Amino acid sequence: MKLSPHWRRAWRRFSFQSLGWSLAGLAAWPNLPADLKAEIPPQLAVWVLGVLLALGLVGSVIDQPKTRSPSDETPRS
Repeated sequence: MKLSPHWRRAWRRFSFQSLGWSLAGLAAWPNLPADLKAEIPPQLAVWVLGVLLALGLVGSVIDQPKTRSPSDETPRS
């Protein structure tokens, strides 16, 4: 396995951030107090995490120019 040449700038990508938020939500859910969990419908939590994961997939295929460095730009002829 080989790392992407842009791995140091991965945190800037929308897909990376979206997947990070979904991971944080999954990690936080079991640690929430029971009374707070009772106030949040489980379906809402599933939908929010599902949307974040879907946005991560979409973000991985769209062009995100802010993750490029000036050396990445190649002149077109």
